[in-house]
Amino acid sequence: MKKITFLVFTLIMSIFVSYSQEVVVGGQEAEIIYNQGLQSYADKNYTKAIEEFSQAILINDKFDKAYFNRGCVRLEVENYTGAVEDFDKAISINPSMGKAFFNRGYAKVSLKKYQESIEDFKVAVKFEYTEANVFYYEGVAYFQLANYEEAIKSYTKAIEKNDRYIYAYHDRGSAYRMINKFQEAVDDYTKAIALDNTLAFAYNNRGSAYRKLAKYKESLEDYNKAISLDANYAIAYNNRGTTKFKLEDYAGAEKDFEKATELNKVYAYAYNNLGTARMKLEKYAKAEEAFSKAIELDPKYGFAYANRGSSKEMQKKFKSACKDWETALSLGVYEAREFLVDCK
Repeated sequence: MKKITFLVFTLIMSIFVSYSQEVVVGGQEAEIIYNQGLQSYADKNYTKAIEEFSQAILINDKFDKAYFNRGCVRLEVENYTGAVEDFDKAISINPSMGKAFFNRGYAKVSLKKYQESIEDFKVAVKFEYTEANVFYYEGVAYFQLANYEEAIKSYTKAIEKNDRYIYAYHDRGSAYRMINKFQEAVDDYTKAIALDNTLAFAYNNRGSAYRKLAKYKESLEDYNKAISLDANYAIAYNNRGTTKFKLEDYAGAEKDFEKATELNKVYAYAYNNLGTARMKLEKYAKAEEAFSKAIELDPKYGFAYANRGSSKEMQKKFKSACKDWETALSLGVYEAREFLVDCK
């Protein structure tokens, strides 16, 4: 959540500039306590800030800014349900508070209520809150709903607002990759990297797009860079192993898959890949061990069953192999049918 929290905190600080400079009229107690809450929030004393905003609300239950800022603090401490409740209240008092719609939408993204968040972002824009973040998080929500075309449109709007928005370029690249527009994905990842060349995940993802374009040299270079930036990046090791496998460097692939499983001991996909590399190296018993581990971690991993069946077949464990292929077929791996022909 670090990336999102930072962006929201930037939004909140802009509110301090306008609200904290208000003159307390007539020494009203609620406003005095509210201003204390603003200072506590600026000092990152979140517990105290929540208490002070709550006190202000007890005195004046129509204090929209107090609800709003308490919701912002709750975003900081990742109390997203409480934040939504506060933004609901602020909006009920002030229905045209665009920033409240945006922040509520952000909280709903964190709660995985993606369609509701999109609706909030659209209302925020309607009330002329059109910062780049609105369109970026709208894109995030569309992406999570697998509506990649709309995600691309939203990320593009974010970039039009801020042409140095690293994450908007990166995430648009990922949306392009999901609809098999791999060159467009490479272009966007490259723009993100140009803005910040320390992002291991951007190199990893560009490497995957290059692999889909059969540009294996470039793919390896990007995975190497990702790993040089983050030596514990299990996904990058797994992906580099996949490229090496494509290049028929099965020994190199095996080492990378082993490293991925060493770094992430619950990485079922990497164990399955490790098994496939060992199959190519004719290490059938060791391959069976890797496939079994993948199945242990994910009992519904159909391809792991199919592959384990093949490793057992090579060890002449025909009855057990047939059982694995039957399980694979039941899990939707229809390619297992051709293996089952010999089991009759």
